[in-house]
Amino acid sequence: MNRPEFVSRHLRSDDDLTSFSSGRTELDLWLRESAHHAEAMRTGRTWVWTRDRAVVAYYTLAGHLLERQPLPAKVARGSPSLIPAVIVAKLALSRDLHGQGLGGLLLADALRRIISATDVVAARLVVVDAIDEGAGRFYERFGFSWVPATNRLVRKVSDIAADLEDSIRRPTHSAHSARR
Repeated sequence: MNRPEFVSRHLRSDDDLTSFSSGRTELDLWLRESAHHAEAMRTGRTWVWTRDRAVVAYYTLAGHLLERQPLPAKVARGSPSLIPAVIVAKLALSRDLHGQGLGGLLLADALRRIISATDVVAARLVVVDAIDEGAGRFYERFGFSWVPATNRLVRKVSDIAADLEDSIRRPTHSAHSARR
């Protein structure tokens, strides 16, 4: 089966958000009702995949600070009490794209964008807040670790950068090789 080729780009005012349906009402509503406002307020940057102007996938990134204390030791070791981070605040695919491995490609795109951004603005961690257990397991497959007693997962930017560098050195692997 041929996979559709999508290129992420910044959310635009003329993007059609009305038909987006991920199967999670809260993610669909956020895209329609809050994404443009977050852009205007500079509290989140949303990147989209589109098909004929209709958004079929998106993710939103934002700067974040984490307290060191509740984090797993392997992640927090050596960090200041407040750790600079980037949060993948939202990540969703249209239902018709589920089950094709595209969620991993969308996440890899977000992580590449984060690594690029950390060349300019420092961040030690990438953070995600899992919407449910299934989402948490998805992020675990990409090396994220649970913060105890929360729905939050974290991963070191340096580990992500190393994985992405490995995937560049081994071009015969698919985009999924960005995970360990």
